[in-house]
Amino acid sequence: MQAYLDSLHLDLHVHLEHSEMGYLVGGDPFPLVAQNLDHREITQRRSDFSFIVRRYERQVNTGADIGVATSITRQDNHVVSPGNGTLGCWLKVKTKSDDNWKTVALTCYHTVRPAVQGYHLGFTTHNKSDGTSVNVSKAATLLEDSDLWTADKEGLTPERSSNCKNMEHPTRAKHTFQLKDLRQTIADLPGADRLEEEQRVAENVSFFDQGKQILGKVWLASGYLRRTPSNGRLNWALVFPTAPGRVGVNRLPSKEDWVDKYLGRDCPRPGTMNGYMLPHGEQSVHELERGDRVFKTGAATTCSVGRFNEFESVVVIKEERYMSDRTDEGRNSREYSFIGVDGVRGVEKLGKRGDAESVVWDKEGRMLGFLFASQVPHGCDGGYSLVIPIEDVLDDIVRASGGDIVDIRVLVPSEEQCD
Repeated sequence: MQAYLDSLHLDLHVHLEHSEMGYLVGGDPFPLVAQNLDHREITQRRSDFSFIVRRYERQVNTGADIGVATSITRQDNHVVSPGNGTLGCWLKVKTKSDDNWKTVALTCYHTVRPAVQGYHLGFTTHNKSDGTSVNVSKAATLLEDSDLWTADKEGLTPERSSNCKNMEHPTRAKHTFQLKDLRQTIADLPGADRLEEEQRVAENVSFFDQGKQILGKVWLASGYLRRTPSNGRLNWALVFPTAPGRVGVNRLPSKEDWVDKYLGRDCPRPGTMNGYMLPHGEQSVHELERGDRVFKTGAATTCSVGRFNEFESVVVIKEERYMSDRTDEGRNSREYSFIGVDGVRGVEKLGKRGDAESVVWDKEGRMLGFLFASQVPHGCDGGYSLVIPIEDVLDDIVRASGGDIVDIRVLVPSEEQCD
């Protein structure tokens, strides 16, 4: 059909609808957030989102992007998308209240903050290289009577989180950017390839129009003030999957992933490749020595390798500076840091923006830590990432539940279903 239409020189294109049908949420297409990005910002987005042309899947696996399922109206009335993080891994927790095992996703507290009532953004003006100016988001001061004020200080319990907004995958920021980028790319493809990619775009649009991106609800979270026994920061959240079939697997990267990025150097043992994440073993971040390797998969960098840096970092988180009753000393935490190693394209970061919440594992594939922040200082190629020992995270989850959680472990392949 397409060959015949091309012979008529009418610039007409065949579009075949497949058999999948569904109802729109609220009767309207999913609203996309308008974007006005320059070349530098487009390049940065592609890097942050680990841009991959693929169909959206119902099953959400370790390393997937995750974010709050809402758009935010900034103080200048500009609508923006919330930030993106990573689904660190799937856990099983056993609760005393119903004596059942629940499947939950582990992520960072700062990724779920926009789901809490009271979250809002200010803005500041940024001058672009082309001489124009644009307003960019920045954290706004919170009201003392807001739910978020309480959550930052005391964390989220199942009762406090009941009014939180949903979490989603893929995130709307990635969805919006990917659609725009794909449509520009498709316009330059030959006829047959263009039809295939247009169908893929249509399926992804339908995924959001039908509300299939909803992952679940925030269930439990640390807030900002909890600390490890060594005064490390605890920054975690658990998401309960409310959409059937969204629970994925804790699968580790394949051999092809490692070869593509590192040519097979400095990688975990072959037995881990395309395998599954294992429970925490005897090795601890607390006992690592300089140069010890760790591994992770995240929404921005995909698979990556890091080396332990013996120097601890003293850290202050900008989002909690609004708490006027905190002292400078009270805001400080002491964190373990890791640096990147050489890859195919030079020094590869262990983590960057969008990789927070990634679970770090050892060469055997055993859970070792929880990456919650990364930074690239001036004059540094790969920067460094901050990692919380995973045993401190899991122990604190039990404590924060007030005794309701009696056991916690990593999800194994035979349990890949939503409770």
